[in-house]
Amino acid sequence: MNLKLAINIFCVFLIMGCESKDDSILQAPIDTKKEIATDIELFYSDSAITQFRIVSPRRESYLEEEKLIENYPEGLDIEFYNKDGSILSSMVASSASRINVEGLMILKDSVVMVNASGDELYTSGIIWNELESTLRTEKFIRLIKASSKDTFYGFGFEAIDDFSQFSIKQLSGKRRYEDLTAQ
Repeated sequence: MNLKLAINIFCVFLIMGCESKDDSILQAPIDTKKEIATDIELFYSDSAITQFRIVSPRRESYLEEEKLIENYPEGLDIEFYNKDGSILSSMVASSASRINVEGLMILKDSVVMVNASGDELYTSGIIWNELESTLRTEKFIRLIKASSKDTFYGFGFEAIDDFSQFSIKQLSGKRRYEDLTAQ
């Protein structure tokens, strides 16, 4: 009989000991509509050939009107590759948003792009159309040509996404004095 009494007392203490005093754990809202990933490195390929790579400290993904939206609030680095696996160009932005279905990435805040020739593009925002392999902006841009160190300015820019061919709208610029006198 003492054994049964001891077991019953033990069970009562066990049940009372398992009671949670902190109800906030049970009532914490969970956002199941958003996926958050940290320290990401994504490779995008076509026919087993890497096209580009994205590296970011944070990505937030969610569905909006049946479209997958990916936000990179802490910035991202993108590298574009050729068929040999060599880097053709790179792009860095302080923040970005990607609309997956439309193949559009909107890069914002301190966007810098460098191509294989070393040419550098600086702007506050650019739209990359992954489906058309194009870049475009109507914002102010500054382009520094690596070969001549000439600096060009403009409002509006269009390029193919490896930044090997481009055009600048409303162009102005500075050329080195030696280049002007040599002609």
